[in-house]
Amino acid sequence: MAAGAPAHHAWHRSSLAPPPGEPEADLSAAEGRPPVSAEITALIERLATENHGRGYKRIQGELLKLGHRVGASTIRRVLKALKIPPTPARNTDTTWRQLLHSQATTMLARRPSSTWTAR
Repeated sequence: MAAGAPAHHAWHRSSLAPPPGEPEADLSAAEGRPPVSAEITALIERLATENHGRGYKRIQGELLKLGHRVGASTIRRVLKALKIPPTPARNTDTTWRQLLHSQATTMLARRPSSTWTAR
């Protein structure tokens, strides 16, 4: 004969209960992942704001180069808490002037000096 649901739940609770005379363990402090440190949060914010084209995976790679293992979903959660939008939305605030300036400095930095001649 099978026991009903209430009897089964009572049996399950009693099997998980500590032995008589021992206090119950407080698991509330041990639940979940530890919070992201302030140092990591600051690095994520800095990487996201300095280069608007960096997505979660690219920020994750940069942090890994610096010796910090952080998941892309953690980066997304931190940026969301900081109210920093995802990559496509961050790209919209770049002006033409900023774009042309960054392109010009990159092109000038890569060009060998021997190719620049006075006419």
